Amino acid sequence: MENHQEHVEDMSISEAIVLPRIAMLCKQLASGQRTPEQLSAFINGTNPFADDVNKVKDDPVSVIKRQIRFAKKILGYKNVLGPGEIKRSFDIELSSEQIPLIPFTREELMTAKRLRQFLVLRVDKMADEQPLTMKNIYDYCQSKKTREALDEDDWYKNEEFYTMDIPRVGWHLVSQEPIKKSFGEHCLNQTQALADYLADVFGSNLPSKYQQAVDEFKAKRKNIDALELNWQEKAKRLSNLSINQLCRRLPVEEHYDTLLYFLSNNIKLLRNKYDWTFRLGSGGFMIILASVGSDNIDTYRYFPDSLDIHCGVCFSRGF
Repeated sequence: MENHQEHVEDMSISEAIVLPRIAMLCKQLASGQRTPEQLSAFINGTNPFADDVNKVKDDPVSVIKRQIRFAKKILGYKNVLGPGEIKRSFDIELSSEQIPLIPFTREELMTAKRLRQFLVLRVDKMADEQPLTMKNIYDYCQSKKTREALDEDDWYKNEEFYTMDIPRVGWHLVSQEPIKKSFGEHCLNQTQALADYLADVFGSNLPSKYQQAVDEFKAKRKNIDALELNWQEKAKRLSNLSINQLCRRLPVEEHYDTLLYFLSNNIKLLRNKYDWTFRLGSGGFMIILASVGSDNIDTYRYFPDSLDIHCGVCFSRGF
């Protein structure tokens, strides 16, 4: 009877963790977000977290903690920013229901290490349940007298990207600095650098959503490039490209990532480098964020054809 009770407890954990995970992977397989090989790897136990969800007899919180320890073992302690770092940096206490399982495989984490990426859990609410906007981050940093805060400027105080945008939640892999081939290029050529970079991330077999994004870019590039005189329409079309929305960050995401990394590690990313986001400001300008040698994170407006040797694009992807 005692053994039967243990079996029932194990099955309840399996039903709570393993079966929903497989169901999610099947849905992602159908939508092209995952490959058949990745689903097979999880089912066959080669996923680095398979032991956690199949064997652990603790609650899901223990599973998540083991995942985070495993990710830190691969990427390095400084390059995994999870619930603990969020709590210490922003006083945001996450419940177990707010912390998703890490969706990336061992192979994906090893690739991320090779490409000098870090893993970050993004949230969309402050400790007081207010939206995690750039404005609210700024107010929090002012109250704590935090270094590396946003350098608030009058030109964007009423911009939607500053007052309303929130991060896309979940675990994301992000390059520590802009892609080398993207430096000194205008937005269109940076987007080509992103498309080329995907081969380093995924190899020759891109997940279908990324392949479709690359195909869309190839089909539309010539027409976008021809919009020399209508820069606002050009910026809009570049912003709407799937590859840019998949692989570039929102300004609030760039600010959150950079600040969280700094507060956790006392290491400043993007020192004297700019990251070109896909967000448009009022008037149609494209938004750039940068750390320019000071303690603050600066925000700029660029035309889509602007060139700057310090400006590139950081790669970012969720799941």
